[in-house]
Amino acid sequence: SGLIHDAASWDKVVREGLLAERGMASFEPYLTWEQSEAIRAYIIREAWRGKQVADARAAAAAEDSGAGE
Repeated sequence: SGLIHDAASWDKVVREGLLAERGMASFEPYLTWEQSEAIRAYIIREAWRGKQVADARAAAAAEDSGAGE
């Protein structure tokens, strides 16, 4: 989601319940802004980690198939 790139937009969804009508309840009673931001940072970090793994697998598959020759 594009909302992950902007801390204020992320906070509106996670803590303020911007998407409550779509089933994403507000977590404001349970999370501070700092905790919400820590979750956002974790998700961004894991997304990059997942991309690195996918890229490494694709490179290995290309090597195995001889496509790199």
